[in-house]
Amino acid sequence: MSGFKTVFKRELKSYFATPVAYVFLVCFLFFSGYLTFRQGFFLMRQADMRLFFGNIPLLFIFVAPSISMRLFSEEFKSGSFELLLTLPITVSAAVLGKFFAA
Repeated sequence: MSGFKTVFKRELKSYFATPVAYVFLVCFLFFSGYLTFRQGFFLMRQADMRLFFGNIPLLFIFVAPSISMRLFSEEFKSGSFELLLTLPITVSAAVLGKFFAA
């Protein structure tokens, strides 16, 4: 379980040390608001979040692969993928740590 925490902390720190996480957050918030209010949110005359939550899976189709591609491309680019595989942690702990950090 300590391997999971180590990988999780390292990935989370690397996201917020660069502007990558902030760019993804701003894009996600912009498009979620745009898709919600484009479909007549105010015309329904109800306080209903059904349109917002209906669009979230569509946004995740594009956001989740782009974030996960960045995880492994950075590992290969920096050459730390081989180092990650030689650490005394299980592969499942490394994958889960990266997954939850993303």
